[in-house]
Amino acid sequence: MNKRGSEQVFSIWYFFCLIFIGSGAIIILIDYVGEPIDVNAVEASILENKIMSCITEQGFLVEGIFSDSFDAYSFCHLNQNVDRNKGGSFYFEANFTNETGQQIRAKKLILGNTAYATDCDVSKEKVAKYYPDCIYRNESYFYLDSAGNIKKAKLQILAASNNQGERKFYEP
Repeated sequence: MNKRGSEQVFSIWYFFCLIFIGSGAIIILIDYVGEPIDVNAVEASILENKIMSCITEQGFLVEGIFSDSFDAYSFCHLNQNVDRNKGGSFYFEANFTNETGQQIRAKKLILGNTAYATDCDVSKEKVAKYYPDCIYRNESYFYLDSAGNIKKAKLQILAASNNQGERKFYEP
């Protein structure tokens, strides 16, 4: 029996399998790295939770939120200069009404890029690739009025994020 021929054929198949498996691994890696990262919905949810936990305490709105001098950026320790050159990549809006629907606060509490409000209205009806992900919520909280009485407030909340993530390699 001549066993030399079978060993030579086996080595060709061995290299073929290595090339096939290695090519598959490279294709899968390229496909994974090439996918865009979209965490806008998660960022909008985190933004909404952070601001709501800042302006509420144990089911009550914080004192002073209805004054005109209330600055949510400093009160909630938010960086107002984030993405200033891009116009901002987030938006938060809270509308305060009482049980009858009348405005409690003179103006809505608005933070971030105001253009996202209309973008969120458009993205309700149509799917848009580069529009922000928006979260709408209706919640109820209590507050103390000027006379010290406990009243109920309804909040219509809109939080949006449009942070276009990029995969960056280490840059010193």
